[in-house]
Amino acid sequence: MVLLLWLLIVIRFGQYLSPKDAGAAYPAIGERHFRRLIAERRIPFSKIGSKVLLDRDDIETLIRSTRVEPTPERLVGVASKRERRARVG
Repeated sequence: MVLLLWLLIVIRFGQYLSPKDAGAAYPAIGERHFRRLIAERRIPFSKIGSKVLLDRDDIETLIRSTRVEPTPERLVGVASKRERRARVG
């Protein structure tokens, strides 16, 4: 019964991925990292019996939340390679 329900969710909606499939779909992150995120409860997941499923939208939200924006204050004092060479030579 549980397996049948799991198959219906996966086949019907197609937006749920196992950690293995998520690692294949997002190779820069990898299956092991997804499993660690699940173990640390840092990403929402569904568990049906022994099957763990991740929603694609939750994965995309996680990726967007880790985005690092450049800060203009930090860029002000940074010299280019050409400027650093001119100072040395």
